[in-house]
Amino acid sequence: MRDGEQSPGASMNLDEKLRIADTLERMGVDIIEAGFPIASNGDFEAVHEISKVVETATVCGLARASRGDIDRAAEALKPARQKRIHTFLSTSPLHMKYKLQMEPEEVHQAVIDSVSHARNLCDDVEWSPEDGTRTEHDFLCRTVESAIKAGATTINIPDTVGYTVPEEFGALIAMLFNRVRAMDAQSYLVRSSFGQPRGSAYKPGMMYGGSCVIAPDGSILASAGRYEGFATAVIDPHTPWQRQRCGGMGPQPVAQFLNEDRRPELYGPISRPPG
Repeated sequence: MRDGEQSPGASMNLDEKLRIADTLERMGVDIIEAGFPIASNGDFEAVHEISKVVETATVCGLARASRGDIDRAAEALKPARQKRIHTFLSTSPLHMKYKLQMEPEEVHQAVIDSVSHARNLCDDVEWSPEDGTRTEHDFLCRTVESAIKAGATTINIPDTVGYTVPEEFGALIAMLFNRVRAMDAQSYLVRSSFGQPRGSAYKPGMMYGGSCVIAPDGSILASAGRYEGFATAVIDPHTPWQRQRCGGMGPQPVAQFLNEDRRPELYGPISRPPG
């Protein structure tokens, strides 16, 4: 919800955000990033009120790597049954030099300090290296490892400026599994979407993507292949109507969901538009 609202014309008031949160929970969404509490009183209120009504999903609040941001997120999330603080900090050379105006060592220490503080306030902490796909690999591995050791339970690698195509992103994740010792020995589903397939001409209006399961050694355990086309996953028949009414935008075409990715035994079959 927080990132989605940044799209032009997609801002929502409190009542609309509550309705969207309710719809997301009924769809079986695990985690709802409800807002950026430090950004405004309205965002704080939205996260706080959503925290009161959501019953099964984890409610997440976004925070920069500062105590003020993290404290504000923790305060907004107090009523939540399950809560998460998502904190982030830029790690690419360009962002560190011109945006943060910080040296790499200062950034590294700020990662440790911010994640540690968030973990003291919340058991579930997500950390993101902003502009992660343009971050030098040695520094990315170092900051990810330190974030995990400081208490991060989820690591998110953002392609902040849309720099990376799916093949490059998959290689980046495999590199992290190979080099970051603190990552636990599990397999993870990685989906990369909206990249142009290699060896295929781009078709205007189409979206592309692929899914694979990558093991800690970087090997691909399973692949669902490439897919393309228009399909709208409609789990709740009111969802498209709700999105159109909340934020002023109609339902958008999305890349086709793959049954094995979205656990059809829990959420039912995919409904596709006629034709």
